[in-house]
Amino acid sequence: MTTTWPQGMRMAIIAIAYLTSGLLGLSLGSINNAQISYLWPPSGIAIGCLLLGGRHLWPGVLLGSLAINLWISGNLFASLMVACGATLEAWLPALWLERMGPRFDPGLGSPASVVRFAVAAGIGCFIGTSIAIATLLLWGLLPSAGMANGWTTWFLGDFTGMLVIAPLLLSYGRVPLRQWRPAYWADFVASQLAVVALSYVITFGPVRSYFDVPMFFTLFPVLIWTGLRLGLRESVLAVLVMATSICVAMAYGYQASIDAESSLRFFEVLLLFTSMSALLLGASLSERSRLTARLAASEHRYRELSELSRDMISRHDANGTFLFVSPACELLLGYTQGQMLNHTLTELCHADDVSSLTRALQHLRSGDLGGDIVFRMRHRKGHPVWLEASASRRLAGSGGELVLVSRDITQRKQAELDLQLSEERSRRLIELMPEAVFLHKEQVFQSANWRAAELLEVLSPAVVIGHNCMEFIHADYLPVTAQRLAELNESDQTVAWAELMLHLPNGKDKLVEISTSSFCVGAERLMVSLARDISERKAAEAQLREAAKIYEVALEGIVILEVDGTIRSVNPAFLQLCGYPVRELVGRSIRSLCEGLHDDVFFTAQTSSLADTGRWQGEMSLRRANGSILNELVSLSVLPGNDSVSASYVAVLADITQLKEAEAEYRAKANYDPLTKLPNRNLFQDRLNHLFLQSERSGRHFAILFIDLDGFKPVNDQFGHEAGDLLLKVVAGRLRDCVRKNDTVCRLGGDEFLMLLEDIVEPDMVKHTAARAVDELRLPITVGGRQVNVSASVGIAIYPEDGDNPATLLANADAAMYLAKRGGKNRYAFFSTHL
Repeated sequence: MTTTWPQGMRMAIIAIAYLTSGLLGLSLGSINNAQISYLWPPSGIAIGCLLLGGRHLWPGVLLGSLAINLWISGNLFASLMVACGATLEAWLPALWLERMGPRFDPGLGSPASVVRFAVAAGIGCFIGTSIAIATLLLWGLLPSAGMANGWTTWFLGDFTGMLVIAPLLLSYGRVPLRQWRPAYWADFVASQLAVVALSYVITFGPVRSYFDVPMFFTLFPVLIWTGLRLGLRESVLAVLVMATSICVAMAYGYQASIDAESSLRFFEVLLLFTSMSALLLGASLSERSRLTARLAASEHRYRELSELSRDMISRHDANGTFLFVSPACELLLGYTQGQMLNHTLTELCHADDVSSLTRALQHLRSGDLGGDIVFRMRHRKGHPVWLEASASRRLAGSGGELVLVSRDITQRKQAELDLQLSEERSRRLIELMPEAVFLHKEQVFQSANWRAAELLEVLSPAVVIGHNCMEFIHADYLPVTAQRLAELNESDQTVAWAELMLHLPNGKDKLVEISTSSFCVGAERLMVSLARDISERKAAEAQLREAAKIYEVALEGIVILEVDGTIRSVNPAFLQLCGYPVRELVGRSIRSLCEGLHDDVFFTAQTSSLADTGRWQGEMSLRRANGSILNELVSLSVLPGNDSVSASYVAVLADITQLKEAEAEYRAKANYDPLTKLPNRNLFQDRLNHLFLQSERSGRHFAILFIDLDGFKPVNDQFGHEAGDLLLKVVAGRLRDCVRKNDTVCRLGGDEFLMLLEDIVEPDMVKHTAARAVDELRLPITVGGRQVNVSASVGIAIYPEDGDNPATLLANADAAMYLAKRGGKNRYAFFSTHL
């Protein structure tokens, strides 16, 4: 779809492909007089073309769908409605996937992209199927009795078509084809032939009256081998070959001897499962291949860097033994790589530096990686070589390996020693000065201290000696500086501290505060300038202004508290959160906003954490001005005081009210049956364990009633799953009416329920509840306008007589339920040891 053909031609091609593949799909098998196919390739072609060529090609999908539906039904208006649904079925998922941007790989090269594609396709199929079935029912093209079966078959057919056909289009459209390789094509042909052969065996093998599921899964080793050997595209193609083979077989011989509806449904589900499995497997393998290639490239670059670097890169075990060393070792120390391996750092270290190096290695092994290591090593010819080594923070650790990058700094060390000897006298005079000191004559620097070197960010004061001071002045400040120096040159005087912008040799600009004095020594007029860097001070002032601005515009609430919890100040975001005016908050205790929401234990733990660690983080509930509750995630930290400001606390509050509500909703879904709204197995097990611990301590009795519906399966089979669901809801309501408020009724699954009766004083209480449940469930139930009859078999186990642990008690209640079934059903039975 990336050619330069005209847009109209591309739409026509899409329409023809849609029509052709639809006719092919109908020839492979369908229901309801060829209106609904259980494998619909056009759905995959539609979404694949829209993802490859763009959503603007949707008219091609619409025309193709309209043509195939007119071919089937001849009803123009019904065909147009179905075609619109099919177009939306592809257009909406394509829109959603395009909006994901880089999170979705159109080539389906990652499992996450496969899942996103499957979810989008499923949603689109749901919409398209619903529109189509509604249209068929509206125009009388589908009997209402076949609506559920038709909807399911249509949905599965479209969904399967998307998972089988679209990945092929996307992979062939986005991923370059493999070059001709005999081995590849041999594997490719072998895998496809194996899929065809196994598909034939599954459908035309030994005569069987039902779909052979175990035999179907013999295809999986071939699909897995195809994915491992060839990749995503070939494994999905194998699924298409499998589906086509089985569909052809089923269309021309298989359906005659089996229950077509149930077998085709099962075939659709298995085909859907197989397609998804093949996609996920292929995507995982593709992602692994990319990561492997990236890792290999990274390793290759690292090795090249190691070999080309003039710094010596070495790897050591915990004892400092050389495990690897780069070729630069011969340039630095005269040893070959082989000569240095298996030697330790201390063995090759200069004798005077062994102890300091040993201590540094100990710090590195303990995880302390602060600063570089400077030490001397013996050259192969005997002279010392100064090295400066940096340890790798990624590999260094307690007892782990160390990676050192060592650089020859011998010349630098020698230059430092020479400078120290030549400037020792003048350095001692001004070394203790906190400011940078410059001595200059006729604008030329004569001397400077180390503070001056730091200020100018040069290696040493000697670097600036002999240079004109105007060289270090920013161009904007040159005129005023020249004027001041000219005035100072006339007489002895001092210029007060003033701001001046310097232009450093490294190209940086630095703001300083400088004071210059002029004096005469004999016939010479000298000047001394004292300078100090005020960049940090200015930055701090800017940060204070920025912090104040952040305080005002931050979306999170910020509160400054006194040490006793009194509110000192709040930002606008907090005012918006709580709804109070600022005058009602300042001077008020923060605890007054939490009154009745937290106990003293909570505030004691909070105060203890602040005293021990200087911070506390957790959830707090506050009461708004309107009385509603606000859930906040609070970070509380101590602000140390100084001479002018006392210590205080700063609290940053993030509103998590909606998050807490979502969490509560999630817990409800995790602990309650979505159909009957009864507690599910998880919540029942929690309550059973909790009640068991309570009963162990108190000695109270409780009972478990295991309830199984008699006659539920015939109702479900005769009237459908919707009727079965309505029946289960009615049963759940009747069971709830049989117990007290503190008792628990749970749906275990299917048609099985559990009751947990607390505080049993005498067995008659349990017998009464069980009898009432049996009587209630014996009464007729109206489902969908029909009256149906079911009954219940109830098994009873009482703690502690029938079990001393939850698992045993539950198993014994289950055994008692089967005793009730063997006794004729529609009754209850107590557990007895002879069971």
